Amino acid sequence: MTIQEVIQVAQAAIKTDNQKITMRQKDLKYETDSQRQDTLSGISDIRSDQDTQRTNISEAQKDIEKRQTEIAYMQKKQTAINDGRYQLPKPGKTQIYQK
Repeated sequence: MTIQEVIQVAQAAIKTDNQKITMRQKDLKYETDSQRQDTLSGISDIRSDQDTQRTNISEAQKDIEKRQTEIAYMQKKQTAINDGRYQLPKPGKTQIYQK
């Protein structure tokens, strides 16, 4: 799964969770006290799931930013190699170390 797909799945889950919360909040006025406690607990669980999804989105966005920065530096290095401002190290002899 790509990072963009992770973000899309998390956003879809948050949207679905919002719909569940709305439905449960509407049901509250028709419930007994014990049912209400269960419903409120369920809403709390859903909100906790949303927090997890938001964390997943945030981490994915940070990963995207990190990769974009790495790509920018690679492109900069490639440009420097192409126009001769940067020289790759010459291959050397491989040394084998024995214990």
